[in-house]
Amino acid sequence: MASSKVIINFSSESSMQGILREIRRRNMTDLQWIASEAWATATLLWEQFGDLLMGTLGFAIRRADVIPGLKQHLTSLSPSNIHESAFLAEFWEETFKCRLNGSVNSHSHGDDNYLDRLPCKGTENLDDVYSPYSDVTQLRVSYNVYKAVYLVAHALNDMSNCKIGKGPFLNSTCADPKNFKPWQVRQIPGEILFSNINF
Repeated sequence: MASSKVIINFSSESSMQGILREIRRRNMTDLQWIASEAWATATLLWEQFGDLLMGTLGFAIRRADVIPGLKQHLTSLSPSNIHESAFLAEFWEETFKCRLNGSVNSHSHGDDNYLDRLPCKGTENLDDVYSPYSDVTQLRVSYNVYKAVYLVAHALNDMSNCKIGKGPFLNSTCADPKNFKPWQVRQIPGEILFSNINF
């Protein structure tokens, strides 16, 4: 990497923080970054490392409209209900630099030693900190999923209410909702996978 001048980087925002800290430590300058969606629009990265990122070429999905109620839901989480998810527990510990009781986490993503952290107090509040997690305008992919789910819901509703002889298909016919094969949607921590929709 020492001789590289153009770097194409596909990584998460947290991974990019570590990379940029090392770039700064080594005093590497005049690099041309090409950024992926995951960090091209990360406000925190630009605030901390703007001097290293000047001239970056980034590709991003357009900024999201607000999904009603999502921010309130995300920021209503507390230590009492995040033990159900290892992902949320790790997120909480990294955001507030503390340790949750019974956490299976054993490492930190920053410079500090995880085992040196104080226990979480239980009074931490996501409204008190900036996090890409709670900045719902940055959830660009999630917003596209939200719109897709509404699109399918409206299409199914239209199919159910279609009147024979007034349908949108050949000879004004209607689709049969009974032949609709539902989305096999399964969630994996950090990502959502979709299969095709078939009629």
